[in-house]
Amino acid sequence: MIRGIVDERKTAVQEGAAPYYLFAAAVWGTMGRSGSYEFHPASDIIREIDFGFVKELEKSLGKEIYHFPGHYANDHLFVIPSETPHLRRISEAAEYIGHSLCSAHSFVTVCYTGKGKPPSVLREKLRELYCELPARIVFGENKILCFPGKGFEKTKPSCTVKQVVDEIHMSMDKAQLKRILDDCCQYWKQTGMTQVALQEELRFLFENPKIHHRIEPMEFLYQAYSYEDLAEQLFLELCTVLCLNEPKASERSSMLVERVREYLDIHFAEEISYKEFNRIFGYNEKYITAVFKEKLGVTPSRYVLEKKMELARRLLSSDCGMLLKEVAQRVGYSDQLYFSKVFKNCTGMSPSSYMKREKCERGENV
Repeated sequence: MIRGIVDERKTAVQEGAAPYYLFAAAVWGTMGRSGSYEFHPASDIIREIDFGFVKELEKSLGKEIYHFPGHYANDHLFVIPSETPHLRRISEAAEYIGHSLCSAHSFVTVCYTGKGKPPSVLREKLRELYCELPARIVFGENKILCFPGKGFEKTKPSCTVKQVVDEIHMSMDKAQLKRILDDCCQYWKQTGMTQVALQEELRFLFENPKIHHRIEPMEFLYQAYSYEDLAEQLFLELCTVLCLNEPKASERSSMLVERVREYLDIHFAEEISYKEFNRIFGYNEKYITAVFKEKLGVTPSRYVLEKKMELARRLLSSDCGMLLKEVAQRVGYSDQLYFSKVFKNCTGMSPSSYMKREKCERGENV
């Protein structure tokens, strides 16, 4: 429920008290998360603000201003009743609010209506404002905006973040990573990224196969008030994900690959669920696949297939007298026909033909 003016439990402002209302919403940092005011990163900043400036603004406008905590934990609403749908000085009022709320520790966005709204549509217009704001907040910059604007625009990952993804790898050192992230954040700053566009950039960065680290982009934007903050948070997170906090990151990834290979050497003939990798090794299957292939040149699934075929060839070459069905089961296939198909795809020969050839080479009668 939109709090303040649209909260029906509030009695300070009643429908019908004025024919029109204009409003301004002030947001510290990014928005998009409801929650406890007490535990919001901006809570200390908001507590220190002297909202006495509202009285000064009332005198200047000659109108009463209703001031409420907003829908989210880091925004406030300022509602101004008016006898006409236009208030000539609303943009000046928004500027005054923005300047009064500026802080050295956060950026502030003030979005205001240029035209008054009757009480019957006020709740709806405020909802529209909250939906539009993330697409208009420019990360790291103080802004005064008029509502409504263009609304949401679809964004695609930039060439810069794609280059970051290309350059990231398990064996890089921390200095390389820091330089790459600093350059990327500098690009975002220069292009004036909106909150929505920046969320998509971060989502693309963390969902690529090299990292595939499940994060919510707002987890970073919510805690950062500048690109310097954001670059530092990204650096710390990626150092952990890429194992760069160890003295030798490449050794750490090699140890992980060795653990995975030892596990596959023991269990290759069993039914392996690669989704269990996260439980067993502490990393998801996509990350392990990327590191495994980087170190050994093959994916875990290909490695398992090669182990199966290696054992199958040994059994078919031996004179232990095992039936083809028994060989298939021994290497992990319950379906003999499927095993024969896989074996032929890998070796170019059917199991029976391979067995006959081996017997001939040993000088046995076929």
